[in-house]
Amino acid sequence: MARANAAGAAWTAARASILRLAQRYPGITGVDYGYIYKGGQRTRRLGARFHVKLKRPIEEVPASEVLPTSVDGLPCDVIQASYDLLSSPQAICNPVQLGVSVGNLQRGSTGTVGLIVRDMVSGKPVILSNWHVLCGNVQARAGDVLVQPGPHHIGNAAPRPVAHLTRWLPLSTGYDAAIGILDPATNATNNLFGTAVAVKGAAPPRTGMSLIKFGALTRATHGVVDGVNGSYVLDYSGRGDAARQMDGVMIRRDARFPEAEISLEGDSGAIWVDSKNRAVALLFAGEDGVGPTAEYALAHSIDRVFSLLQLQPL
Repeated sequence: MARANAAGAAWTAARASILRLAQRYPGITGVDYGYIYKGGQRTRRLGARFHVKLKRPIEEVPASEVLPTSVDGLPCDVIQASYDLLSSPQAICNPVQLGVSVGNLQRGSTGTVGLIVRDMVSGKPVILSNWHVLCGNVQARAGDVLVQPGPHHIGNAAPRPVAHLTRWLPLSTGYDAAIGILDPATNATNNLFGTAVAVKGAAPPRTGMSLIKFGALTRATHGVVDGVNGSYVLDYSGRGDAARQMDGVMIRRDARFPEAEISLEGDSGAIWVDSKNRAVALLFAGEDGVGPTAEYALAHSIDRVFSLLQLQPL
C-alpha cells in the first residue's frame, strides 16, 4: 500500500509535465495513471499510461515518436485506446457526415452515407452511396426524396429530407452505386463520423492495404484488402432485379483490432479509407454468416465508381 501511495504521489507531481510531453507526440488519445500491462496481461505495477489509436511494434515506430519508458522515475506504458462522444450515426446529423444513416423515403431503403463528391454533369455536390441504399429497388425514380437518418431509423420523428435521387449505375454494370444531389439547405462534410478523419482524395485498392470505415450500424471498423479485381455473385431478386456478377475487392477483418464484425446490414454504402485519409472502396456487401472464412466484406474500387458515375472528389 505504501508503494502504491508513493507511486500515486509521483504521478500527481509529474502529471503536468507528462501532459506537456504527450503533446509532442502524434496520435496520443489520452494520458492517465493506472495498471501497467505486459504481453496483454495486467500486472500489479502502476504507472503513467500513454493512450494511442494504434499500438505498433517498436521497430515500426520512428525514433522521434518512441515514447519514454519512464518519466521522473515513474514507469510508463503505452496502451491502445481511442474515444468518441456517445452520439449516434442513426440520429439526425448536422452537418451530414460520412458514415451516418441515409435512405430513400419512398422506397423505405436505409444504409450509410459514403462520400460527398462533385457530380461532373451538374457541377453540384452529391451524396454517394449504394444503389440498394439510395434507390432501394427497381421502382426508384430520379427525384425520390433522400432522408437522413434513413427510414429504418426515423422512428416517430418527421422525415428530414437532405437530397434527391439523381442517377445510378445499372446493376448490369457490376456496380451497386448511386448519387443524390444535396438540397441547397443541407450542410455536408467529408468528415468520418465519430473520428478525426477528414477524407480527401482517392486511391486505388491494393492487396495488404489497411483501411477503416464508419458504418451506420457497426460504426468504426478496420479491415485489410485481401483480394482485388474480383467478380462476386449477389442476388438482387428481392429488390426486383436478379442475381448479378458484381465487381469489387474483398476486405477481411484486421486482426490487430478487436471488432467481431466489420460490416452488417445498414453499413451498405460506407466508404473504406486508407491511412492517408483517401477514399479507397465503396462497401456494398458482407459475409453471409455461415462461410468458414468470415469476417469479410465486399467493396467497389472507388476510382472505378468515380469514372462510371462521372464524379470527382470535392
